[in-house]
Amino acid sequence: MIKKTLLSLITLLDIIIPKKNNYYLFSSAPDVSDNVFSFFRYLYSEGRCTNKTIIWMLDDIKKYKYYQNLLMNILDTEVLDVKFVTRNSILGMYYYVRSKFVFFSHGIYRGVNIPKNHIIVNLWHGMPLKTIGYLDSNNQVSNSSLMAVTSREYQKIFSESFRISKKNIVITGQPRCDDLFTSKSIREKFPFLINKDKIIIWMPTYRKSIKGDVRVDGEGLSRFPALNWQEIQELDNYLSNNNYILIIKLHLMDTLNNHRFSQYKNIKIIKNSDISDSNITLYELLSVTDLLLTDYSSVYIDYLLINKPVAFLMSDFESYLNTRGFVFNNPRNRMPGKFILNYNELIQYIDNIFSGVDEFKDQRKRENNNLNFFKDNFSKRLFNELRIRYNFSE
Repeated sequence: MIKKTLLSLITLLDIIIPKKNNYYLFSSAPDVSDNVFSFFRYLYSEGRCTNKTIIWMLDDIKKYKYYQNLLMNILDTEVLDVKFVTRNSILGMYYYVRSKFVFFSHGIYRGVNIPKNHIIVNLWHGMPLKTIGYLDSNNQVSNSSLMAVTSREYQKIFSESFRISKKNIVITGQPRCDDLFTSKSIREKFPFLINKDKIIIWMPTYRKSIKGDVRVDGEGLSRFPALNWQEIQELDNYLSNNNYILIIKLHLMDTLNNHRFSQYKNIKIIKNSDISDSNITLYELLSVTDLLLTDYSSVYIDYLLINKPVAFLMSDFESYLNTRGFVFNNPRNRMPGKFILNYNELIQYIDNIFSGVDEFKDQRKRENNNLNFFKDNFSKRLFNELRIRYNFSE
């Protein structure tokens, strides 16, 4: 009852409190990351934050100094005028209803209705393979004025998933994908990458989550898909023998974040904090990898933009289909890479790829054209849409 009353209060305040055109509020999960951060960085680099009040919502306000230093390091500035507020606080609610423009990736105040003079831009966190929003019976969404997607197909999917008119879903691409084309020297940020012949990154989605939308999908694994713990050790030995490095990037919500891993020589298990501590983004790290291993994660759709090999490690396709489901009728046809079920298939695939045998080049190109209408300048395209529609940053 209290929650419902609070949402009603925010809705009322949103109607009666005038908006400040020069107030921009940003919110992402994890804090200061993903599409929202990439778009903010574009605005800053283009001088679009001058004479603006910039507010970043945080889950953990105690870490505001950390995020302040992070922004200063990434933006390469000695002075940064940004306000940090807690998401669930009086100040956070005030800046939400006061800011003309709000950008989020995972939602703010679900259930709050939006007046026409409040521009709420949902940048989300990936073009999904798995069902989301109202297509996923376990999930509700925050309301928004505008969404950004990568293709006409996703325009339709997001309209159904978020119950928003297609005219308010713009095809611009995702701001974070600008980072796939970074000019930064990324290898030097991580000493374990130096002098390695090949860099492989493995980004499995969660089967069992511990935060956010707590749920169990597929087989609800408390280990990595397709491989057991002994095979992970064997994989480490294989990588060492070939001078390859494997980065395993855990999903923010995965129960594996609480697992105590063995010490491996050529397998590095990293979290979001490891990346941000290096003053880069995940997609800048992705830009220097040679092979992506994933499963049902949306990351492969972004990775198609740089036309590097993708493989899908998944031994629970049918159970995942039955528990979570997919946005495409024939999802396997939209996944341009090898489907790997076990350790031996993985080793054979890696051997083939790095010896020049890549049988999925044409399929990757086709799906890239289907799923990514634009191939560059994603933040700029989004900015232009906002400028035309709402006189943004004028």
